[in-house]
Amino acid sequence: MRMNKTLLMGLMAVVVAAVAAPAIGADDKGEPEERRQRRGEHHQAMRMEHVIEVLDLNAQQEEEWTEAHEARQATRSPDSQDGRELQERIHELAAADSPDATAIGELVIEAHQRREAARAEHEAFQAELMEILTPEQQERFEEMQLRNRSRGPRDGRGPRHRTHK
Repeated sequence: MRMNKTLLMGLMAVVVAAVAAPAIGADDKGEPEERRQRRGEHHQAMRMEHVIEVLDLNAQQEEEWTEAHEARQATRSPDSQDGRELQERIHELAAADSPDATAIGELVIEAHQRREAARAEHEAFQAELMEILTPEQQERFEEMQLRNRSRGPRDGRGPRHRTHK
């Protein structure tokens, strides 16, 4: 009897923890959103320092490079969140007892259009960055990008670079 009570109490604790996690601002991995964002910002700053060092940017180039990235980040973050929400809606509809194929199809088309728009924006951003660089720096930057793409999966979440268009 005592073992059943202990098991029941342990199970209740797990359920309470699972229900309470979203309420205290944790994301789906159980990590507070603010902490995850700070870690991402730190990682981005470290990558920026590395790129600036490898490309050997002068002071003016470094300022332009940083401004371009800050402007891009300011406009990009909400879009990526919208994309995640769109994917969640697709999965919710698909998991329903009676999935609505038309609604799912419309969302899939919207997601595809958003990805294509994001790809075009990324290509324009890359062109903007290339204008900042000298021809030698452009070569080094392209080599860096090729090396990064060849590393494969990103945190086990899929390809770094998709080649389909």
